[in-house]
Amino acid sequence: MRKLTWFAGGFAMMCLLLVLGAPVGYLVIPGVPLLLGWQKCQPKSREDWVELRGCHPRRYFVWQVCRRGMTVAAGCVAGLCWFSIYYYMVCLPAQACVGEQTISGTVISQPQMTTTGSYSLVVRLDGGADLRLNAPESWQDVQLGDHVQVEGQVEHAPFTYGDELLYFTAKGVFLMASCDQAPTVERPRVLPWAEWPAWVAQRLKEGVETAFDQTVAPMAVAVTLGDKTGLSDGAYQDMTRAGVLHAAVVSGLHISFLVGVLTLCCRGSRRWGIALIPVLFFYAFMAGATPSAFRAVWMQGTVLAVPWVRREQDSPSALALALLVLLMFNPYSVASVGLQLSFLSVMGILLITGRIYTRMTKPLEDWKNRTGWRRLVRRGWQWVSASISASLGAMALTTPLCGFLFGQVSLVAPLVNILVLWALTALMVCALGLGFLALCLPGVATLLGQGAGVLGHYALWVIHQFGTLPHGVLDMNNPYHVIWLVGVYAVGGLVLWGSVRTVQMVLAGGGLAAALALPVGLSALTVAQSDLMVVGLDVGQGSSTLLLTGDATVLVDCGGSLSTSAGDIAADYLNSVGRDGVDVLLLTHLDEDHFNGVERLLDRIEVGQVLVPDSDLDQEQAQTLEGWLEERDIPCQWVGDETELALETLNIRVIPPLGSGTTNEEGLSALCTVNDFDVLITGDADSYVEHMIVRYFVIPNIELLVVGHHGSADSTGTELLGWARPELGILSVGEDNPYGHPDDETLERLHRSGVEVHRTDLEGTVTVVVQGDQVGIW
Repeated sequence: MRKLTWFAGGFAMMCLLLVLGAPVGYLVIPGVPLLLGWQKCQPKSREDWVELRGCHPRRYFVWQVCRRGMTVAAGCVAGLCWFSIYYYMVCLPAQACVGEQTISGTVISQPQMTTTGSYSLVVRLDGGADLRLNAPESWQDVQLGDHVQVEGQVEHAPFTYGDELLYFTAKGVFLMASCDQAPTVERPRVLPWAEWPAWVAQRLKEGVETAFDQTVAPMAVAVTLGDKTGLSDGAYQDMTRAGVLHAAVVSGLHISFLVGVLTLCCRGSRRWGIALIPVLFFYAFMAGATPSAFRAVWMQGTVLAVPWVRREQDSPSALALALLVLLMFNPYSVASVGLQLSFLSVMGILLITGRIYTRMTKPLEDWKNRTGWRRLVRRGWQWVSASISASLGAMALTTPLCGFLFGQVSLVAPLVNILVLWALTALMVCALGLGFLALCLPGVATLLGQGAGVLGHYALWVIHQFGTLPHGVLDMNNPYHVIWLVGVYAVGGLVLWGSVRTVQMVLAGGGLAAALALPVGLSALTVAQSDLMVVGLDVGQGSSTLLLTGDATVLVDCGGSLSTSAGDIAADYLNSVGRDGVDVLLLTHLDEDHFNGVERLLDRIEVGQVLVPDSDLDQEQAQTLEGWLEERDIPCQWVGDETELALETLNIRVIPPLGSGTTNEEGLSALCTVNDFDVLITGDADSYVEHMIVRYFVIPNIELLVVGHHGSADSTGTELLGWARPELGILSVGEDNPYGHPDDETLERLHRSGVEVHRTDLEGTVTVVVQGDQVGIW
């Protein structure tokens, strides 16, 4: 690798440490020994260098380490200086632009409707800074290039590592604002040239939606422009679990394929090859100017420019230069997950893909000069090996980061990539052509889109099959899975860099498979031997509670706020304990935080029956739920009276709606009993509903309370606690949620009542195991 690679690594490391708020002064500690070692071992002349390399291998090794370390140190110093300059030139002025003021600028992104019904867009202020604006419905007709003016509340984006930074500051948007009034709009006669890429992207998106059917169009838009807003929640979760979400982010895969097609159209001309570079940059801006797109364009640009400058192609140096350029424009972009995954995937491909390919094709080297069927087999195996080695190389460095950031790792990703990447890249090319054609000849484009849409239907079908496959994803919150993954890396290292025979490889693979299946068997045995397991799943700000006995499975509510659907979380947990279905799904009410994971759950596992309060019949969610259940032929009971369920040793008394007003007061409650152990679940009931429960129903002294309404101030009142006298409490609540849950008063009431509370925001998934008189919690 070139010096530039080590320098860029140090530059990026310093920027990341500063964004994380780490004390960078401690880097001086390893820097001093590196400097001393470099000065001591530095050869004074060429003869000294030859002697050093030939006669003093240990000293030569130390010199090489120190030399590279000093290059990294130089990058760190440069990164510190540039970050400081950028902070004082860009960030500090942004911090000064806060408060109620007039927002005046040009719209540079098409307004997008959010889940709350408002509109989100980016405005480039007259002063040059970019501002993300949350606006009311009256902004829906605002278009790209419009000059707008409105009164609003401006805040600066946080400059420390967090979710807001990942989405805004890392993209160069340092100001955030909100307004509640319609803007004054001035529409230009000619669209500013800086908005042309976004305008072309919007027209292309409209053309793609015209050419393809409603099922394929969102996928076609995603793989062409990186716009995932049209993907359904189910398709997005399938792509995440199948390990192909990267196909919906414009990166090296898309740029390389596009360059290949354009080069073919130019008949491989070197002159036209250099002319493609501006086209690629324009496409990167169309795709949202993401770091992954610019990284890919920069590297492809160097490949196209190499023949003109008469230099050797050096992929590591091109990758390092791309990273430096991106960080020079915005050092905060180092915190972008897209940038991190993009660069790590390319580094993995450069480092180990070739070695994996060599190892995989080595057994058929003797067939190199053979003809007939042996030649066909060898060519086919080479293609499979190239696909697998590229996927494994890209995953080698990104897998630990994905596990750390997202809490899961896809086991089926290599296979799914082989099966669908060719179809998705072909769909991208078709979408580019048909999207522009649809703007002129929509009928012809729609007709051709029916044929090209087969690629999308195939890809979606494969992704769905593997995305809903049991045990297709590792839960990295499970320490055993982390240890298993470390073992996989250890075995992989021995296979690639050690002298491991084929038989040993097969035995190691079998051992890893058995080790992965072991915790499932042990968990299933734990459930079978227990009288009852109550599991408060960590779904963020929501609720999803499992009750498991030896023969029965009940899920109460299925909703949450995490990026991973509550349905996937519940299905994965059930798979991990050897269950593939739910006997009863009880929905206390149909608010999003108790309901938004149901569709995904129905896609993943079998559900015996569903219980819903009859007070929700008039809601839109109720009609949606009925449609899902009719498609799958699942019976649904709308509960208006007290209902008893007997599932082997588990008895459930469903308490009907007792209040009126919001859905919280009109929800169901459930008293679940196994032997002498009682569990009370009240959903989002307030203190009035709790009063009605203890007044009109026989509530015994319970052992476990699922704390109502995520610990809000108006639930879990003194009357209920005094009557039921719970010993344990599970509190399902999201970390740093905007509602302030749990309320301090509620926690104090629980403490005074002697309830031992376990919170999902602090402990993750909470499991209570009952076996005879013994109760265990973890």
